[in-house]
Amino acid sequence: MRKISAIICAYNEEKTIKEVVTTVCEYFFDEVIVVNDGSTDGTANILSELHFLPSLKYIALPENKGKGHAMVTGIEHATGEIIVFIDADLSNLKEGHFEQLISPVFSNEAQGKRVKYVMLEGLKHPSKFDKAGSKSRAIKEFVLEGHQIALALFNNFNSVTKIVNNQINKF
Repeated sequence: MRKISAIICAYNEEKTIKEVVTTVCEYFFDEVIVVNDGSTDGTANILSELHFLPSLKYIALPENKGKGHAMVTGIEHATGEIIVFIDADLSNLKEGHFEQLISPVFSNEAQGKRVKYVMLEGLKHPSKFDKAGSKSRAIKEFVLEGHQIALALFNNFNSVTKIVNNQINKF
């Protein structure tokens, strides 16, 4: 059986982070990596109280570097062959949602470098538009987030090396 890592990147998600992390830790993931991207609200305090969860790896970044950097940091620390990203602001998570996320991998729909986006029925997730307050601000945040992810991947060639080393060290 292949090892599955769940990565949750959080920035100022004190309202939802505890429920998301505890729910994810209850299911079949081999490790749950939470990257706190320099939150300034109560997110860090909440996450430090969850240290007792056996599958949890908590990484606290000292300052906000953006979602892309947080995602790359999570990947660098992941030991699973399968990596699933889960948003920190979700609510109403159920076991079926996690099964929907990983089933494309086992049915060969998302192998190698391919990515499969899966819509999860019944899940509550505030949109970028809900959080931003205006359409123009939400669009700017989408563009910035995409830029941050691309830049983080480009600038973190060492991450690829760490991922390869993690896989090699398993053997």
